[in-house]
Amino acid sequence: MANLKYLEDLENLREKIISQRDPQRKCVSICSGTWCRAYRSEDVSNAFAHEIETQGL
Repeated sequence: MANLKYLEDLENLREKIISQRDPQRKCVSICSGTWCRAYRSEDVSNAFAHEIETQGL
């Protein structure tokens, strides 16, 4: 992915991602950037995946 230089670039990327999602399905986004991983976002992601599996979703 190219670096985003302007706020408009970020907004356009966000809209593109959202437009590709199925509106009938729920979506949870969990940051996995460097700082987020430092604050254990991978643990959060794993907990979500585990609970989704446990609930049969």
